[in-house]
Amino acid sequence: MVVAGVRMMRRPPAVYRVPIDAVVVECSMMTRPRKVTFDYPAPDGTWLRATRFSAMPQVRARQGWFVRAGDRVRVYVNPANPVDVNLGAMGTAGGFLAFFLIVAGGFMGLTSMTWALQFLIRGW
Repeated sequence: MVVAGVRMMRRPPAVYRVPIDAVVVECSMMTRPRKVTFDYPAPDGTWLRATRFSAMPQVRARQGWFVRAGDRVRVYVNPANPVDVNLGAMGTAGGFLAFFLIVAGGFMGLTSMTWALQFLIRGW
């Protein structure tokens, strides 16, 4: 599980994306799923607005836990289609699944090792 999760995290994205800074307009961190509305510059100089859902709370303010209007966040834009924007790997369901596989695999590995050591020590 850990190996599968790491491979999913390292897999290159299907579309080439450029990281740019966006400005948060509105953020609802208390709802499920979390929703972030932000403005970001397009290649022609105009500003575009997008709302994206976030599987993990990877969008955080520089100071404190919550993002407020006016904070800057990193977003990833497809240069061929500027409307195609996302919050990065952890903002997607695949990124969340990869993170879950790593954590669950690590927990299962530690649990199995503990059981094996108990078996060897007690001599059952």
